[in-house]
Amino acid sequence: MTVGVLAAAGVAAVLASPAVGRPFTRADLAPAYLRFEAASAAGPIDEPTFRTLDRSFDAFTMRAFAGDFAAGRVALLAMTCRLEHGRPPTPLERAIGALCVDVDPPFVVRGTEDAPSLAVRSVVDVELESPLGVEGRLELRLEDGRVLAGPTLSLTFRDLEPIDRAAPFPRAWMEVPTGDHEVRFTAGGIASLPRRLPVDEASPRDRRARIRERLDAIGEDDALADAIAVCRARADLLAADPFGLVTAALVEPSVRFAREVASECAALERGDDPYRGRTDPHWRTFRLGRTAAPARVCAPATADDAARPLLIALHGAGADENLFFHGYGGGRLLELARERGIVVVTPRTEAVLRNEGTIGDLIDGVRADHAFDERRIWLLGHSMGAMTAMRRAAVDADRLAAVVCIAGAAPLDDRERCAPTLVVAGTADRIVPATGVVRLARAAIEAGHPVEVREEEGRGHTLFVPRVLPDALDWLAAYSR
Repeated sequence: MTVGVLAAAGVAAVLASPAVGRPFTRADLAPAYLRFEAASAAGPIDEPTFRTLDRSFDAFTMRAFAGDFAAGRVALLAMTCRLEHGRPPTPLERAIGALCVDVDPPFVVRGTEDAPSLAVRSVVDVELESPLGVEGRLELRLEDGRVLAGPTLSLTFRDLEPIDRAAPFPRAWMEVPTGDHEVRFTAGGIASLPRRLPVDEASPRDRRARIRERLDAIGEDDALADAIAVCRARADLLAADPFGLVTAALVEPSVRFAREVASECAALERGDDPYRGRTDPHWRTFRLGRTAAPARVCAPATADDAARPLLIALHGAGADENLFFHGYGGGRLLELARERGIVVVTPRTEAVLRNEGTIGDLIDGVRADHAFDERRIWLLGHSMGAMTAMRRAAVDADRLAAVVCIAGAAPLDDRERCAPTLVVAGTADRIVPATGVVRLARAAIEAGHPVEVREEEGRGHTLFVPRVLPDALDWLAAYSR
């Protein structure tokens, strides 16, 4: 039960914005969430501020589960302002924070004459005591940091009244170098959340079509069949609707990603597997039962790769495979895995829920491309992922060395064998209350299972996750089969 990187994105994509009537999308929610994650990971947070944010974030999560994603964006911006400036947002910050820049189509193909449409729109309501007039301009921030000025706009914000202003797309913006650039509206030193604007020599759909043709031409090759399937799935991200249901398409820098996939395709044409031994964090799929399940993987190189532990991390409900690499403290788990030399894979939790054999399939899939210590396979989950992990502690007891469940637990049968399991619960959690989590953990202990339980005083449901991850990994490190 977590709202994370584009947490509620899938549902958000079909909700109308109260301000302008167009769908409120993940592309409207995601930048606010990612900015919050960056701010929360930027430095230490004092205890009073953390507790306030902890409560606010849980309230945001509950709003999202109720379908109020526009209010969730407002809440995220308020929390981010508190982190960055130590105060609530000003009326100007709230007004600019309500805006988005819409570009249609959401990319530029160099050498074409047809410019995209460009508009500044409010995607959430803004409550103001009096009208607020601003003079601002649109800006294109290039990948190399340069800023190109665009059209100037005069906007007047009135209480609960939407903004919807079209602007000409500058010809100079059609001629910038290829790259993953961003468009913003700025006024009074305040910038709206960015809208990504990829500029490339071909459209994303054309890039995908060409790569798929090349993959089809490779023909039948049993040795490369899985790698070809992964490359095909990655190519599909190129043309995925950035306002639709595929979060990875929004997270990946699309031009750079297109180049990566084209390079992977070229390796496959040479008969090489580009995913075997790959060390950098990347998105891919694994065959779990009959499903091609999306996941993120990072396998940092070490002096002895065969001695690396394997950690499988399961996200909470409403999130997806991207959360542990981009959320939970701005990707704190990824940072720790690199520091400690741990192979980490974060599959879509729902894929693990649907099939009893998926942990074994996932381990087999990782083993095909990466060396790791078979005696040290660990499982960690948060919220719904924690509930799933505790069930897997029994179902996969012969595979798992140890399991950590954060803000969630599940009942264990007295007759089941269970891998050593640590259950962590926040006493201020209003989403999955600690009383129920602790009760399930203690019942497992009384049944003779190797379960420990820890209560984190005053902690809520999600924001404490990056704070407990180092201790969780220390606890896991004591176990091997």
